[in-house]
Amino acid sequence: MIELHQMLHGYRLGHNYVQGSIFLPSIHDMDKIATLSDWSEFVDKGGERDYITAYPLLESPYYVIAKSWYADEMRRPGCVWTHSLLIQRNDLGKITDYSQLLGLFKRPVGDGEDLSGYSKSILLNETSFYYDSKGFPNLTEAKVSELYAAMLLQQPVSILKEIDNTELQKLLLKLYNYLPSDLLWQKSFCSGTSLP
Repeated sequence: MIELHQMLHGYRLGHNYVQGSIFLPSIHDMDKIATLSDWSEFVDKGGERDYITAYPLLESPYYVIAKSWYADEMRRPGCVWTHSLLIQRNDLGKITDYSQLLGLFKRPVGDGEDLSGYSKSILLNETSFYYDSKGFPNLTEAKVSELYAAMLLQQPVSILKEIDNTELQKLLLKLYNYLPSDLLWQKSFCSGTSLP
């Protein structure tokens, strides 16, 4: 069993921490999570406005994988909900299929919803997951190789892909299965950006 902590960020007099199973003592790490959980202004060609972000924290022993959804139901434009999963650094090598984390992300339905479910940690029991063996029928081997090579680079890189948003999120996390945990700790990515 692997314990994952979780946090929910959304609009509360600005983009803020709403609920969570942990509040980190490092104000710098709490600020980093708040900043990276805010909307990246991403909208894909199909109109989707959800994406995943992954990054290590600098002062806390956690790696964050988060999913953000545009919050159309909010009165203020530009609002998002972001559900973050915090994985202890020592547990990074114990997760056998990172793409299965996508099934743990929960988007709140609305602002009046009971959000107390986010106040409990999640016990990850991978044997209970359904392992999807369908693969990626819309991707060529060259596209997968290019994304994997980009993950191995030391410098930041921006890759624009004509890949289905959901398939891209799953692929990026699936590629994490092939990175040593020490290398994974050094990696960050965002599947949705407004940058060219």
